[in-house]
Amino acid sequence: MEPCDALIVGAGPAGLGTALLLIRREPWKKIIILERRPAVDVEDLDKSYVYKFDARGRSLTDAAGLSQAVEEAGMAGSSVSWTYVRPDGTTITLPFFIKGNEQYDVFITRSGLLKVMYEGLAKAEQQGRVRIIVNARLTTIQLQKDSAATAPIVVRAVYAAPGGDGKEMSFAPRLLVGADGINSSVRRALADWAPEAGLPADHFNPVVLNSPSSGLRFKVLQLPPNPPFRKPPSSRPASACRPDRNAATTATNVNRGGTGNGGGDTTNGVLTNQQFFRVLGVDAPPNRIVRLGLFPVKDSKAPRTANIIKPNDHVFWTLTTGPQLGAFLQESFPQLDISALFTEEQLQAVAASRGGVFPRPQYLKHFTAVLQQSCSSSALSSTASDAPPAAVAGPCCGVALVGDAVHCFPPDLGQGVNSAMQDVVGLAQALDDGDGDLVRALPLYETRRAPEAAALAELITFGAPYQYAQDMRGHNLWQANIRFRAFMAKLAPWAFSPQTFPMVQGTELSYVQIRDRVHATTKRLWALGLMVATAVGAVAFHRSTGVRAS
Repeated sequence: MEPCDALIVGAGPAGLGTALLLIRREPWKKIIILERRPAVDVEDLDKSYVYKFDARGRSLTDAAGLSQAVEEAGMAGSSVSWTYVRPDGTTITLPFFIKGNEQYDVFITRSGLLKVMYEGLAKAEQQGRVRIIVNARLTTIQLQKDSAATAPIVVRAVYAAPGGDGKEMSFAPRLLVGADGINSSVRRALADWAPEAGLPADHFNPVVLNSPSSGLRFKVLQLPPNPPFRKPPSSRPASACRPDRNAATTATNVNRGGTGNGGGDTTNGVLTNQQFFRVLGVDAPPNRIVRLGLFPVKDSKAPRTANIIKPNDHVFWTLTTGPQLGAFLQESFPQLDISALFTEEQLQAVAASRGGVFPRPQYLKHFTAVLQQSCSSSALSSTASDAPPAAVAGPCCGVALVGDAVHCFPPDLGQGVNSAMQDVVGLAQALDDGDGDLVRALPLYETRRAPEAAALAELITFGAPYQYAQDMRGHNLWQANIRFRAFMAKLAPWAFSPQTFPMVQGTELSYVQIRDRVHATTKRLWALGLMVATAVGAVAFHRSTGVRAS
């Protein structure tokens, strides 16, 4: 059994981020990271993410000295404009959101972010302070059940080397960090053990909410770098282009780009790697209409990824063979040459893929535990307040969850990776404030981060769940709500706040503050509406009584 100061399960952004901040703190001399994938930055082609990394995320990379490297690996900017490519090849560019000059986002691929973070651990890895074990499959996590246990925490795993026999490994960490996602094995271990510690059986179970975007399915298509699209011939007037009903209209200052709008240009347009695109499909019934969303990548030679996000009853999910998928895509996107963009093998692989599903918003109220090897009372002290549990003799160990293991939700607001980075920063700050003592630090971490997790999960339920146009009525109402609240916020900023989505783009407010301001604005709008309705009713009543009297 190998002792270590910290064992981190999961080498995603939250896991690597935890290691990056722990190595900057002297007490953490030996850190081990277990990862089930064959490499840290391996690309999951079926679920290839592009992160919107904002100032919340940069709170971690600033602390680790990696923010410049993240910017260099991604596309940084304070504004976003989407270029919509219609079925006839004409385009329209709409600014989507604009931040202040002091704020910006970095759009970076998941693999690109992981590479930067992994390189940030290189020196500590050479010094032996960090060891990353890939191809590691967890088998058991044992938390202390009695004072006679040899170690408060024992984690066993199997190293499954390609083509070789599995090698069993055992670890006894002082701090176990679960950065292993929505189906966290560390969280399950806490949940299984809670009753034996005298805690409610559901103590570590998530609070699950509902959202209109939950259950939406998605697949990712791999396009070649800078893929072309067909422009219309000059003989076709731009007025013949029907705007797609899914096109976003929330932005102002529309720039009707001249791509393919005459001038005798019959060459192809280009879906440039460094730009945002939405390729719109032909008009069709709701269960057949489709569009592609393309986020930018900095490398001009890298493949482009295109997302298809649709409800479960969409015809897209019935396509199980490459020829079926190719025919559907070509019919839906006449502005693209599908046979030139995808090989038969690629189409077959996409058709056979299960893709992914947006989860229901969920969060934990409790996600830390403090364990002592020698104690006469409960072995687990669950953190519920800032007050630390009484000191107990014996070595102190602890468990903490971060990232998706604490809170998980659809990507509506682009806050998954950013909130995970804030979790890690919060854990590191709590360790500092507790002078490295887990009995003091873990309660601080949970008390500070639990309200933020709950507020963010709630914001997801109404922030931007209809942006995928899965329900056009909901989509239109969502856009109208954004415009109306923006107008009221300009008219009386002391009384009203903007809608959730634009508020989250700023980073000066916490999730709790944003939620509270949105709810306060909603109450004031209802009160204003009631006052207007009452006034109108009173005027109508007086007029009707005046007419009868005359």
